[in-house]
Amino acid sequence: KDYLFYLNQGFQLAPVADQDNHYAHWGSLSPARTGVLAPQLTKSAIYDGLRKRHVFATEDHNLFVTLKAGNAWMGDVIPAQPAVKLEIMASDADETAPLRVLIYADKIGGSVAKPVHQADIKPGETLSWNWEGLQPGMYAFAKVTQINESGTQDDAWTAPIFVN
Repeated sequence: KDYLFYLNQGFQLAPVADQDNHYAHWGSLSPARTGVLAPQLTKSAIYDGLRKRHVFATEDHNLFVTLKAGNAWMGDVIPAQPAVKLEIMASDADETAPLRVLIYADKIGGSVAKPVHQADIKPGETLSWNWEGLQPGMYAFAKVTQINESGTQDDAWTAPIFVN
């Protein structure tokens, strides 16, 4: 709820997922993770990915999701244009159930973002959707929901693509 509120206020934010404890379980007590897209597994590449908001947040330790608009990645700012094809890819190495993808889009100052498109994909597949009528101040992001065999639900959120 807060994430949607601040995006609507014009903040260019990326989601993160983690947990806080004071025991020696850093990174393993919770399955929540923040994923950073980086060309290399180095400190400088990861910091660069964080600065660019090439980030997703997940409640499952190996649920992976990306969002692209042409050559732009989640977190990037693109120019206003008539349309752009959004591509969402999600995968989980230990799940085979379909993944529900919701695409949220809104304009700064409007109502809080609501889903504008929904589809189910198989893990590893890419969903393509045409985002039309891009104007300055708009943004779009994806939420992926996975229903595990045990019936539990895990969610993941991408950073938005922002329109300048």
